[in-house]
Amino acid sequence: MNSESGKINWYTPTRNSIKNEISTDGNSIFAEDCQGNVYAISAKDGTILWSRALSNIPYHTRGCAMVKGDMVYVGTGRKPFFLDKHTGEVIF
Repeated sequence: MNSESGKINWYTPTRNSIKNEISTDGNSIFAEDCQGNVYAISAKDGTILWSRALSNIPYHTRGCAMVKGDMVYVGTGRKPFFLDKHTGEVIF
């Protein structure tokens, strides 16, 4: 969304609602939806760069995506996941 005009610059559909906190590294936006699907989205145009369906994650609405360096941290307190921010590959 354009911060000055309020115009929507792009829109990206996801498999479920994103009610959790999102994170950015300046080029990409990282988000996890309520079913545990994680997305890396281009901040420039909204293109989905990769998505990953996390296994053994119960339906939830609380969580967040955090990015630091080359890692994206997602999941819940009971089941965290560490993903490579470039590929979405599960590291841990």
